[in-house]
Amino acid sequence: MSTKKRKNMVWSLRELVIKIAVMAVTISIGLWCGWTDSYSAFYIAVLVQSINNLYDSTAFLEGYTRFITIFQLLSFLGALGAGILSIVHFTSKGSVVDTPGFVIGIAIALSVSVVHFGIEVYSMIRQNRY
Repeated sequence: MSTKKRKNMVWSLRELVIKIAVMAVTISIGLWCGWTDSYSAFYIAVLVQSINNLYDSTAFLEGYTRFITIFQLLSFLGALGAGILSIVHFTSKGSVVDTPGFVIGIAIALSVSVVHFGIEVYSMIRQNRY
């Protein structure tokens, strides 16, 4: 049995709020472009956000509490899928991923981190850890 203590996130409240704001703005701009302008603009934003989510998620996949690890694993898988779909968009003409259903699905997949960090902010405020 391991005696290694599982740790919680060590980010400050300010860092989490800024991270949530940046992620929400990026996803919102991508969605707006996907609905009104072009799918290419949407998939560029998706590719950037998925790389960001992949980078953030890898830091939380080991040594953290089960709650953090599960959310970040979902975020990692969602970002990986979104990144792959954005590459599919750019490699094929008249791609199957150019539909509103894919836009909504990708936005949900990339929003897992926003939900997780929002829950962390709520628990920090509730437990006076800020």
